Amino acid sequence: MDIFRHSDSFDKVGSRIEFRSQWPGVADGNVDKEDYAFGPLQSFDHATIRKGTVIKMHEHKNDEIISYLVDGQFVHEDSAGSYETLAHNRYMLMSAGDSLFHQESTPDMDAEMLQIFIRPREADLAPNVQFASYESSDDFRYIAGPAHAPLIVRQRVWMYDLHAASGTYNLPTAEEGLVPCVYVFDGAITINGARLEKRDGAIGADIVSLTVEEPSVVVVFLVDLDASVTKAGPFSGRNRPTEKIVSRMWKDVKNDID
Repeated sequence: MDIFRHSDSFDKVGSRIEFRSQWPGVADGNVDKEDYAFGPLQSFDHATIRKGTVIKMHEHKNDEIISYLVDGQFVHEDSAGSYETLAHNRYMLMSAGDSLFHQESTPDMDAEMLQIFIRPREADLAPNVQFASYESSDDFRYIAGPAHAPLIVRQRVWMYDLHAASGTYNLPTAEEGLVPCVYVFDGAITINGARLEKRDGAIGADIVSLTVEEPSVVVVFLVDLDASVTKAGPFSGRNRPTEKIVSRMWKDVKNDID
């Protein structure tokens, strides 16, 4: 098992938006490698968007993006005609394909969420946007995956979540050979004797269970590290968050904010 800590994230913090980007592939400590992704799971932003923020209409291509909102509300509009309010237990998957424009806003309250970037299996698929609502559960919930899921990802990545106050839980299983990535959205857990707190995570085939030490929200990805991917996406296709790239993207985001 390898651990990545909240201090390993790549942060851009402004008065309206905070992006704390985690690249789980850095958990092995090899900062010199070419690609910081964890197979097709490239990265995820732990984002806080303040009330009254509008990120104006902008384009995505060849990115699979899951919006997983835990606190607050978040309004999504796109060029496919969708207009939806996301909140706790209502999530979205935006498969940008060859082109999709969207706008994000928080008219009524702050939002705290994960925006998860996955490299699709091939480039220039047809764009598609999906929404799903979920019931509360006392165990892991199946959020998204390549088949038989509320949100269908065009890649071999499975996503689950757990909202729990205490207890020990076995990780979900989907297929043989998948490798877990565990992320603590909030709270504190123990895995293989190591304590992980908010914005910490771990990767490794030896992760089979976790213990919730205090009320927590935990996200688990099961990843096929050998899956075929395209890096044609301007977001998910990046190999690593160099300062030049992050600064340019941060400038673009700030230019898009009303």
